[in-house]
Amino acid sequence: MATWTLVLRCYGCAARFTLPHLNFDTVTSLPLVAPCPYCGGRPVIRAKGDDGESRMHKVLDLRYDRGREPVSVGPQVRRH
Repeated sequence: MATWTLVLRCYGCAARFTLPHLNFDTVTSLPLVAPCPYCGGRPVIRAKGDDGESRMHKVLDLRYDRGREPVSVGPQVRRH
């Protein structure tokens, strides 16, 4: 099964962190829920018409990992 490595930048503290060996379903949803390993900031998603702004981590890079098995327990975070 193919896996992916996702690199995010935190919306709060601007730290960069990597989430390696993810399956594609996880890659598409993780930027919406993953906490920052540095400051603990979690994305805030607001519905249209709600007061305030949505805040999400920025996707800096997405890499295809050939021949790697996905992590079964959960994503491992690498700090930069």
